[in-house]
Amino acid sequence: MNNNPQDQETRRLSDSQPRSAPRGDYYVPNTPEPPKRKRSRRPRSPRSNSGLYLPLWSVMLMLIAVIAAAAGLIALIVSAGGRRADGGEPIVVIVTAPPSATPQPEAVIINPTATIPPVQGATFAGPLPTFALEGPTLPPVILSPTPIQIAIGMTVAVKSTVGLNIRSTPAGSEITRVNDGALFTVIDGPESAELGGSPYQWWKVRSLVDPALEGWAAADFLEVRP
Repeated sequence: MNNNPQDQETRRLSDSQPRSAPRGDYYVPNTPEPPKRKRSRRPRSPRSNSGLYLPLWSVMLMLIAVIAAAAGLIALIVSAGGRRADGGEPIVVIVTAPPSATPQPEAVIINPTATIPPVQGATFAGPLPTFALEGPTLPPVILSPTPIQIAIGMTVAVKSTVGLNIRSTPAGSEITRVNDGALFTVIDGPESAELGGSPYQWWKVRSLVDPALEGWAAADFLEVRP
């Protein structure tokens, strides 16, 4: 075997050159494949570096603390008022005050007073005198109701023992003469007019018995009837 370095270099160059394809065949040159790139994986950070990471022992410790707090709260509620006191007879405590010294009553000395003799009054024998009242006899007071004022629409009656003249106008000519107690209805008025030198107040009235009879009558001789 030839180990000449020059011969080896010549052989290497001849092998690297493309060989001519035989006649009648299609030659495909050998294309070297590109080297595959290895994906660089990002190193994962440990979970202990996370802000939400809690070690197992701390979780167990928190669970035990919560259970202990709940048990303590339940025990406090039960001891404060959760259980009812057993019923029983009430205990009556009688407090007796120490006896005190009883005050002794003092003797009261009453001085005797002089006895006043009864006064002997003069006795009167005989009938009692009578006194007669002298003077004029006053007439009895008769209370009369306050007269009701006459107004239109009221019922009035004649109050005159000699009758009343019904006139055509206030203090005018006479139409007729009606008797005492005749009933009328007031339909107009009042009007003021003088008759015989005396002033009168006049009301126009209509007869309840004869509605055709109308005229003026002096208020001094009329009274209101309910």
